[in-house]
Amino acid sequence: MSTESSSGNDRTLISQQSAQELIPGKDANQIAIEKVFGALGGASLDNFDGDTIQKWRLTSMATGPNCGKVDDVPAEGIPVKYFYVHSVQLDGATPGEVVDALRCVLIDDQGNAYAFVSNGIARDLARMIAVFGLKPWTPPISVKIQVNPGKGPNKFYTIVPV
Repeated sequence: MSTESSSGNDRTLISQQSAQELIPGKDANQIAIEKVFGALGGASLDNFDGDTIQKWRLTSMATGPNCGKVDDVPAEGIPVKYFYVHSVQLDGATPGEVVDALRCVLIDDQGNAYAFVSNGIARDLARMIAVFGLKPWTPPISVKIQVNPGKGPNKFYTIVPV
């Protein structure tokens, strides 16, 4: 069952079932966005600080096309202050196949962002979050991205401390 509410020109469709599906740590806005937009506007995790405009700027940078790739990572590593993790969908091995993946973005203390779609990076970032927490990492944590050989021509990536 749904309820439609209206205030001025703003019309909102609210599912009574959705309103009852509150999840600890998520506010109603996050739940509504995930319900309507799915993976397009769905779950993410970050450690951004600042006012709402600063957080939006960091989110836009992390989700935009100008993030560096693994080949752009400086030889001395990345002094990571912020991270942003969100789900993405990739083309699979067969035509029409869609694969769900995590995209992890590491942002240094100068505002340079580096994006990775790698289970190894995601696993290592989760371990870092468990150790260092969800606040901005000040002072930044210096890391390198290690490229490891996989099966055949494949490679996998890991985060290692500097």
